Amino acid sequence: MNHLKPAFLVRFSVEHPWFVITAAALITLLAIIPMTQLKVESDVESLLPRYSIEQSKKQELEYMAEYDRLAILVKGEKLFTLEGLSRFSELVSLLDSELEAVEVIDPFSMVTLEKTGSRLRGVMMSSTGTAPVTAEDLTLFLQKLNNDPFSRGLITSKDGKALAAYFLVPKGRPYLEEDTVIRSITNDFADTLDITVTGSIPFSAETERYLTKDALRLMAFVVVTILLSYYLGFRSRRAMILPVVLVITGTAWSLGFMALMGWKLSMVSIVSPPLVLTLGSSYSIHILSEYYRIPMVGNNKRKQIIEAVTGVSGTIVMASITTITGLLSLLLATMPQTRQFALSTSVGVAATALLSLSLFPAFLSLQRPIAETKINKVNSDILSRGLKIAAPFLVR
Repeated sequence: MNHLKPAFLVRFSVEHPWFVITAAALITLLAIIPMTQLKVESDVESLLPRYSIEQSKKQELEYMAEYDRLAILVKGEKLFTLEGLSRFSELVSLLDSELEAVEVIDPFSMVTLEKTGSRLRGVMMSSTGTAPVTAEDLTLFLQKLNNDPFSRGLITSKDGKALAAYFLVPKGRPYLEEDTVIRSITNDFADTLDITVTGSIPFSAETERYLTKDALRLMAFVVVTILLSYYLGFRSRRAMILPVVLVITGTAWSLGFMALMGWKLSMVSIVSPPLVLTLGSSYSIHILSEYYRIPMVGNNKRKQIIEAVTGVSGTIVMASITTITGLLSLLLATMPQTRQFALSTSVGVAATALLSLSLFPAFLSLQRPIAETKINKVNSDILSRGLKIAAPFLVR
C-alpha cells in the first residue's frame, strides 16, 4: 500500500500550512457562491422514468411533466344556493386567473348531454358557464347536476354534498410561491366555504418544505454526533473542531459541484450532504488515532505529524477509492437523480479525503504539541481500555 501514500502532499502541507489553508479557503469560497443558488427539486413527477417504456406511455409522461394539477373540493351549508355557488364560481375564477391555468373543469362549464326531440346534444351544466343567477337557473343547474351520470364522483361527491374543480397549470413557477397564492385565495373564502385543496402543487410544495427541514436537521444531527464522538474519543477541543471544519468544507465543495452542474437537491440527493459528513469524518479518526499515539515535542513536532499522517494515508486513500467506486456504480441507474447523487457524493468523499491529507496536517502543524499527560489520559480511559481488551478477540 506504500504506492498509495501521498507523502509529498502531507509533507508540503505541514511545511507550508498557510498556503494550504488559503488555497482551501479560496476553493471553498468559490464553491459557496454557486451553492447559495442551489434549489430543491420537489416535483415528485420528475422521478418518473422516461426510458424503456412504450412510446404512447412515454408521450403521456412527457405531457404530464409539462403541467401540474390542482383539485379543490368545496362543502358548505349554503353551497347549493345562489350565494354559495356564486362564491364558488368566484373562487374558481380567481384560481384560474392567478395560476394561469390552461384548462379548468368545474361544475358550471362541464358539458352534459341533453335530449332534444330524438337527438342528444351537448350543453353546459349552467347555461352561462358560470354560477346560476336566477332561481330558475339554479333549479335547472341542480337538475342537470343530479341527472348526469358522469358528474357524480367527478365534480360532485358521491353523497352530492360537495363540489369539485380541477385545474391544469403549466410548470415553471416555484411551488412554494404557488402554494402561498392558493392558500391566500382559499383563506378569503373560508368564512362561507369549507375548502380542501389537493394535487401536485400543494404536494410538491409540502415536499419542498420537508426536504429543506430534513436536510438541515440531518446535517445538524450529524455534526452534533461527530462533535460528541470525537470529544469522547480524544478529550480535546482540537479533536472536535478540526474534523468538523474538514467535513463541512468537503460538503461545501460537494454542494458547489452540484450547483455548478445545474442540478437540484432532490428526494434522492438530499441525503448526500449528511452522507459526506459521515463518511468524511472517518478519515480524521485514522489521523487522530495515530497523532495521539505518538508523544510530540517542539523539536520533532512536524516530523511526527508527517509520519503520523503518512502512516495512515494509504488507508485513507484506499477507503476513499472503494467508497467512490461503490457510489459510481450508481451511474448505471436509470433515474438521473440517482446518478447526480452518485457523482456529487463521490466529489464530496474525494474532497474530504484530499482535505484530510492536506488541510488537516496543515492545521495540526500550527497547533501546540499535545501534552504527554493528555495522551496518556486518552490512551488509558475506559474507552481505550475496553478496545484493548476486545481487540485480540476481534482480530482472530
